[in-house]
Amino acid sequence: MKFSVLSTVAAIAIAAAGTASALPTVMLDSVTSEWIAATPGTAANLTGLNAGAAPSSTLSWGTSTGYGQSNYNFAGVAPLPQEVTSFPFLLGDFSHYNYPITGTAIDSATLAVTIAGTIGGEAFSLTSSFLFNHDETTNDQNPCPYGDTSPCGDQVSFGGVTGATSVIVDNQEYILSFVGFQAEPGGSVLSHFFSDEYGNNSAGLYANIVPGQSFGQVPLPAGAVLLLSGLGALGVARKRRKSA
Repeated sequence: MKFSVLSTVAAIAIAAAGTASALPTVMLDSVTSEWIAATPGTAANLTGLNAGAAPSSTLSWGTSTGYGQSNYNFAGVAPLPQEVTSFPFLLGDFSHYNYPITGTAIDSATLAVTIAGTIGGEAFSLTSSFLFNHDETTNDQNPCPYGDTSPCGDQVSFGGVTGATSVIVDNQEYILSFVGFQAEPGGSVLSHFFSDEYGNNSAGLYANIVPGQSFGQVPLPAGAVLLLSGLGALGVARKRRKSA
């Protein structure tokens, strides 16, 4: 089992951007997911695509050689609801089950994740899509491409994020960004992971919420301010006359 770690500078920058002190109370009420795309679409025995959003979703491919199909699974964090008290925060657990298969394998898969909850008591719902690039190696290569021994394992890497990535609550934008995999809570952020053949590998999928642009009230033009000031002064003068 191998993990690739992001640079220390990048990890420190992510941690600094995610301080909880800059945010109101964040409650996570639900996490659902759905595998919405896979390439190639002609992968052998591809199942689980566009199966509907659910707390847990599985994408399987390949013809079993007696051990079952290879698959990706995403299970949303539980139990819910829960207060988010540290940042980055866990969205759920991504798992890769790597079994020897025949037939065409996938090269990539896209997972849509929808989270709902509240920020400072205001409700939000946000959907983002996560692209996973997949390298299904030939098991009998020598040497293996990732330094292991035959049968060669496979690599899964994070390719990018698409879809909605921000929400506005009470005139304040909050930006949701995908951070990456962590092998264990509080561990280093990973750019990809490696799964041995005949085995499986799991990592937490983390996200972050940081304040973005603030949308305050639009200031009045200078002329309007002077007009309001003049009307206020006129009202005071009239009140004084009535009192006299």
